[in-house]
Amino acid sequence: MTEYVAQICTLAAIYALLAVGYSVLIGSTGVFSAAHAAFYGFGAYAGAYSAMHWHLAFPLDLLAGAAVAGVVAVIVSLPMARLVQEQVLVASLALQLVFFSLFSNWKPVTGGAGGLYGIERPTLFGYQLADTIPFAMLTVLCVAVLIGVLALVLRRRSWLLLRAVRDDALLAKSFGVSIAPPRLLAWILAGAAAGGAGALFSRFFGYLSPGSFDVSQTLLILTMVVVGGLGSIRGVLLGTALLTIVPELLSFIPATSAAADQIGPIIYSVVLLVVVMFRPKGLLPETNLRLRQRTLQGGSAEAPAGVVDNASRAPAEVSAEPASTDGESLRLTEIRKRFGGLEVLRGLDLTLRPNEITAVLGPNGAGKTTLFNVLTGVVPADSGSVWWNGQDVTSASPSDLARLGMARSFQDGRLFSSMTVYEHMLMAAHTQSQTGPALFAASSSPVLDARIVEALRAVGLADQANVKAASLSYGEQKTLLIAEMLLWDPKVVLLDEVVAGLDHRAVDEIAAKLRGMRSEHRIICLVEHNLDFVWKVADRVILMGEGRIVADDSPDGIRADPLALETYFGKAMLA
Repeated sequence: MTEYVAQICTLAAIYALLAVGYSVLIGSTGVFSAAHAAFYGFGAYAGAYSAMHWHLAFPLDLLAGAAVAGVVAVIVSLPMARLVQEQVLVASLALQLVFFSLFSNWKPVTGGAGGLYGIERPTLFGYQLADTIPFAMLTVLCVAVLIGVLALVLRRRSWLLLRAVRDDALLAKSFGVSIAPPRLLAWILAGAAAGGAGALFSRFFGYLSPGSFDVSQTLLILTMVVVGGLGSIRGVLLGTALLTIVPELLSFIPATSAAADQIGPIIYSVVLLVVVMFRPKGLLPETNLRLRQRTLQGGSAEAPAGVVDNASRAPAEVSAEPASTDGESLRLTEIRKRFGGLEVLRGLDLTLRPNEITAVLGPNGAGKTTLFNVLTGVVPADSGSVWWNGQDVTSASPSDLARLGMARSFQDGRLFSSMTVYEHMLMAAHTQSQTGPALFAASSSPVLDARIVEALRAVGLADQANVKAASLSYGEQKTLLIAEMLLWDPKVVLLDEVVAGLDHRAVDEIAAKLRGMRSEHRIICLVEHNLDFVWKVADRVILMGEGRIVADDSPDGIRADPLALETYFGKAMLA
């Protein structure tokens, strides 16, 4: 009985490592791969082969299995990066079948369909762990260490960036996130975890068969992840324990012991159905980073001076000719952009200068949002060039431009659906360091938290720091954007209909914040339909029509220009 319990604990530990790795991939990127069992198989065969033929001692064979599976995961991830989710599912299923065929036919390494025999239990400190109980203890210890390492990695900034990519890849790019590195990290972690589990599996059973690594194993692991909670290590461990131990208990019930193997899949299906219906996020869903209550209640003295001074000081007088040089401006030259047969931007020439708020007006279809998309690298220009700080940034990616200090909002008010207000602020704070070693840096610090509180207080959102941003009112979501700008302190601010749908009080508050931000040698450009707001904040108004600049003048000059008014309102409205 004791050995039987040890055997179940060993199997549960191996499945736990498999499921946690799979949860990292699904929960952090939203990518459902059907090839996870293949990574499991590569780790098992690599670990067994290295132990049998290269005579690698434990835990080197475990590391070999994790490394091989991690490399395979990287290779698989490269073509997957170009596919959408539905295509990833189909392509990974095809790869799973290919790898299963490889396991079944590569006899020199895998033993073929007949399986691989003679894998010995490991020797530790001169003692061979032939008995089940000591090996079970070793397996549980190894799995605990590996899951602990995964948890440590995911407590760093990488988990925040992975969730950002999962929620909204385009918005993540606007926060300086390069999509490829976080996704590649998720694939590596998932593959390495599966490979380590496979190496432990091979040592435990001493025999490997291709049937242990078919697509049904992926479905079983997926069930454990969904039942426990996507992206939640605690939840996945609970789901694994539930779906590993409960079916085994059936063998002790006289009425079900004879048919325990047949009843097991039914139990999996019923549990999955019940959880999806009543707990769609799993038994223990993923948790959010929280701003500590003590920090929220603390005074502003903890924050460095000047965190929000830019927004609160009186707006400086802006001269008609800004003191900046052309090298500090954002300049577009002969920009053209066509979508099919429609030319949206027609040889556009425009210079945006620091210390100036420029408003871009125009009827729907004039090319205003396309202008922003070209400026921020979301869509490439067909011809022409974009220069900023004396550099040609025409071909720069959205994430590169964001890290250089270009911030933008989106017309449809994008948010990271799973993130709190606090986590949005963390994304803004780290915009200029979202790649490389920064993936493994701490998400926050007491000093940064104090700065975040100050920025949120400036817009009246401090008491909602730990609330999901998606649950804020429409007006509060807009003010969250301003708080992000205050914390980020970008050099260029591009706002697309930032006050659309807001009441007069909220519009006035945002206008005051923008006037305060203007004076810090910052380029600010608005695309707006709210003319009252434009007349309040703009130093310069550009009127677009049919992809061209029709007028470029002060607000008073635009209002006094009959041609400009006709372009914007139409003849019928002015008649």
